[in-house]
Amino acid sequence: MSFFTRHLKDSKLSYYEHCMCAWVFAMLHLMIVPCAILHGIFPFLIPGLGKRLNSKIRPRYDAVVEFFQTQNR
Repeated sequence: MSFFTRHLKDSKLSYYEHCMCAWVFAMLHLMIVPCAILHGIFPFLIPGLGKRLNSKIRPRYDAVVEFFQTQNR
């Protein structure tokens, strides 16, 4: 159990906040994965998709993490 509690302490989030952060991040990926798979099979249909998807995921991830870290202060 110490691994679990250590991870929460390192992330500076409560269990609920960590759960919500993980779910938001998972939902972002669930929306993007089908697009990435389609692009992998038919790269000519959506050129430049990888770069655009990454540019959308990273800021949202950073914003979610920052939001939950500021809530805990």
